[in-house]
Amino acid sequence: MDGAEQSLAYYAALQKAGVATEMHLYAQGGHAFGLRSKSPRAMAADCGNMVGNHWNGKRGISMTLISATRSIAWLAALTFALMATPRASDAANAPPKTPSAPTNPMKLPDIRERVLTTRIIRSKEGLDYTIFISAPEGAPPSGGFPVLYVLDGNAWFGLASEIARLDELEDGPSIVVGVGYHIHTLYDDLRRDDDFTVGPPLTPQPASAGAKFGGAAAFLNFLRHDLRDAVGKTYPINTRRQSLFGHSLGGYFVLHALFAEPDAFATYVAASPAIWWDDTALKAEEKAFTTHFRSGGARPTVLITVGGLEQELGAADTALITKMYSMNPAAFRGATLDQTLAHFRESQARNRMIDNAREMADRLKTSGVNASFVVFEGDNHRTEVPAALTRTLPLELKQED
Repeated sequence: MDGAEQSLAYYAALQKAGVATEMHLYAQGGHAFGLRSKSPRAMAADCGNMVGNHWNGKRGISMTLISATRSIAWLAALTFALMATPRASDAANAPPKTPSAPTNPMKLPDIRERVLTTRIIRSKEGLDYTIFISAPEGAPPSGGFPVLYVLDGNAWFGLASEIARLDELEDGPSIVVGVGYHIHTLYDDLRRDDDFTVGPPLTPQPASAGAKFGGAAAFLNFLRHDLRDAVGKTYPINTRRQSLFGHSLGGYFVLHALFAEPDAFATYVAASPAIWWDDTALKAEEKAFTTHFRSGGARPTVLITVGGLEQELGAADTALITKMYSMNPAAFRGATLDQTLAHFRESQARNRMIDNAREMADRLKTSGVNASFVVFEGDNHRTEVPAALTRTLPLELKQED
């Protein structure tokens, strides 16, 4: 099935058959655009409700059609599979069946295998970085592979690699490079406090006690030269289609990199940037950048994203903080759970994650920068990252040489 017309015909047929159905038709966008328009949590809820309601026998089958312009054959296959699958109320009385091989198995599009490697690269300052690389097998596209550099690679490389594998079907192959540290956790707080910042935070952070600050210039030099050269010696890369992704304090660094060296990358993606760290220094860099930009400097693409729950303490964050507190109350320096939750609420209001990000994007757009801003409603500081990465790869892969 291809095109909006077929989607509408399919919707009408489902309605006629008595299937509870919703139709979401977007005026613009390619295949899977509707998936990108919703947060991962919302899509999971839709799918979970659809399958759960069917299996529990509550109200038959519920379908949500999401169409922009292209194929929905996979959706038809899912619907028919659910229709052919007995509900819980039917299964109890159904006679046993003898398993048999499918007579007409669905053929999925070929997706290239990806080769995952890990190496240690030392910077000119003598700092070691654990580098995770995901590259597709086979020949590169004309001009070489686009490359996406993902900060906090220990946390986000695996997710970015899988998104790149799936996105190859629509937007073409790319290499993902995760920049991490020799740790067995998600983040190295002390190292990132140095690598991602131009100085200490305006408001002292207990978690940063004992950290060094201000290593952003050296870290950007490592990314642009040491790391890029190492990747380029191993893979045929397109040096004009390089993208940088960072989240939270990594997002703050992405904005610093944009302002300091706008020609270093073609695309800059700052997910939930911690602008509050030192918005005064960042605005000074921004002013110098816009002056350079208006005089005919580099023309990068910029994406700034944020979760819609980042200025309030929602249920998910409250549950996580409560769990962490119960596991190790001593880590909260004598504060009670109520005091801890109150502190987080105050921090979220003070940090203005959504407002700061929106204002930054608006100023960049006013200056003529190709910048966009997306709020993922229903997502918090962590859960917005998958949606941000899903938006990142199409931006990178559709850059023109």
